[in-house]
Amino acid sequence: MREKKFKRCPRCDKKNNIYADRCEECGLVFDRLSKVTNRAAKKAISKKEYNKIINYNVLPVDINKWKLFFIALFFGWFGAHFVKVGKYKTFVYMLVSLLLIMLVVTSVIPLSWFDHQYLFLFAWGCVLPASIGTIIWVVTTFQILFGKFKVPVAIDETLVKQDLDYNTVKEILNEVKQDRKKQHNDNKENPKSKKKMKAEKIRVVCASCGAFVKVYSDETICPKCDEPLKEE
Repeated sequence: MREKKFKRCPRCDKKNNIYADRCEECGLVFDRLSKVTNRAAKKAISKKEYNKIINYNVLPVDINKWKLFFIALFFGWFGAHFVKVGKYKTFVYMLVSLLLIMLVVTSVIPLSWFDHQYLFLFAWGCVLPASIGTIIWVVTTFQILFGKFKVPVAIDETLVKQDLDYNTVKEILNEVKQDRKKQHNDNKENPKSKKKMKAEKIRVVCASCGAFVKVYSDETICPKCDEPLKEE
């Protein structure tokens, strides 16, 4: 299998080197494609910010392939899958074409009209866009199945913020880890800098009162008579 040497930019369709970080033509940073969602594209469409939208054939994290496929398979004949991803213009076309074919098939137009040449052409004029709509339905259903269906996406600021927060926390944890490692190494090199171990109590006899007492090893005064101590 031949190794791919080029990749196409999803925004301008320009060929770029497979290892390129950004598009040579439009400047799109390819790493940002991991932060895109269909939800953000729908918001951009509602605000008419079409410059933020990219039609990308890799489904974003908020679109499930199999859900979209079954929506297209069972309800795609009136464009349900286009509504799902925010392709509203195509949905309107599919819906209109469906209404036109229903107009002809259900004989809303009297059959006697077909005796007239112009009315016959009008009927075919209704069937033609419906036929195109059917072809679109079938083709897009297979595109979804084989990963070729292009979905409008846009950079989701929520994901970008989450990624920034994650990286910030990660940097802080790394700094703390480095500080602990440095402190540990300093303690190894300078034993005196270690915390003093808790002294153990020993049994000694007081030189003055002669009583046996338990005191810490660094104590020199008897806790009973306040006189100098000596070991047993």
